[in-house]
Amino acid sequence: MPTGSTDTASGPIAAILDFEGAADEDYRRLSDRMHAACRSRRLKGCLFHWVKSYPDGFRVIEFWSGRDPFEWFLVHEFRPLLAELGLVEPLLTIEPVPEDAVFGTDDDFDDDLPDENEL
Repeated sequence: MPTGSTDTASGPIAAILDFEGAADEDYRRLSDRMHAACRSRRLKGCLFHWVKSYPDGFRVIEFWSGRDPFEWFLVHEFRPLLAELGLVEPLLTIEPVPEDAVFGTDDDFDDDLPDENEL
């Protein structure tokens, strides 16, 4: 898979996949097959998935709990599916994400906020 910048740091990552020259229909085919393959389970480590189409392709942004589960997904599920569908591998950029940006704790919230009845 072509790569942009990558980071080998542990912890949460953002994976940006740019499918240049791909059509919306390509995303629908990929998404339909991925949902069929993963219907009975959640992708281990995938925290968030978002897609945005552009005139010259589409971009997928995913947040993962770490690089290892993302790499496993690439090798064992994503690349074989791309090959099966005849799709070109996207440009891949991996960036570290601060853990507190992905995994908030109860301490991150202000206990002094008014409850619903006070609003």
